[in-house]
Amino acid sequence: MDADMMIPEPWRCGDCAHHRRCSALIRLTGDEPHCDFAPSRFRLDTIGVLARLVNEAGLVMTFEGEPVTADELRGIGRGIVHEKMRAALTRKAVQP
Repeated sequence: MDADMMIPEPWRCGDCAHHRRCSALIRLTGDEPHCDFAPSRFRLDTIGVLARLVNEAGLVMTFEGEPVTADELRGIGRGIVHEKMRAALTRKAVQP
């Protein structure tokens, strides 16, 4: 395994923002300590990591005093991505 394919500790393949797309292309468990692409395309999915901590480690996050579930965190992350994409498409549509 080449050094440029290794994912930094303590992260794993399943913590990557690209995990769903890669899993559709090749069989992955999410526990791999390396990226199958060379050089590595690993990008930490911060919303996904927070959601995993809420589920597995018992982390409690609140918004305005109310607890936020892992599914709500993932929904927030998807909403941010969709909004960024919509804004980018709008800018391209209005630029000459």
